[in-house]
Amino acid sequence: MGEPVASQQRSVDWRALALPEASYIGADHVYALGTSMFDELLSGWDPHAHGQVAPDELWAYLAEVHTEEGHTSHAMTCLERLERISDRMGGGRTRLRCLLASARALRQDAPGTAQENLREAVDLARSRGRPFETAVTLVAAAEAGVGRPTLLHEAYEPFGGHLRRTVALPHQNRHVRGRDHCRPPPETRNSSRS
Repeated sequence: MGEPVASQQRSVDWRALALPEASYIGADHVYALGTSMFDELLSGWDPHAHGQVAPDELWAYLAEVHTEEGHTSHAMTCLERLERISDRMGGGRTRLRCLLASARALRQDAPGTAQENLREAVDLARSRGRPFETAVTLVAAAEAGVGRPTLLHEAYEPFGGHLRRTVALPHQNRHVRGRDHCRPPPETRNSSRS
């Protein structure tokens, strides 16, 4: 698929690139667009003038896409750019996004670093006091086996017990009262009452 020309880069709705649907246009194309945007950002580009407010989201998403596709070098390049944006912007949200993306990208090649990043992300998310952001971070840490086993329960706490009972626990093959697909077969239930 070659490099997009400059006129193509300007006609793209940048907000769409931070969404999962961006994968439909191809990671290489999005990567080329992101590279152009990153270069402009570092040279004093005004993201609001282009309709893009979150270049960190773009680089984090690209790092995750490249990690899933097995393109480690591209994922690392995306993480480097994300870290530079994080350093330049200095915000907690951007730092959190950077930590989560790097933890996912480094999970296989550098598990120790990935776990450190997740621990830092959990601390940062809790300190920011934003329930959804904290929940997403805690779920990522719980899925990676970092921290206490109760992280998943803590993650679903802001959303109420109903969500935890109906969504999170059944996916961990745990029994949830009132959910038939999680119950043991009838013969097992009857024999345990004897």
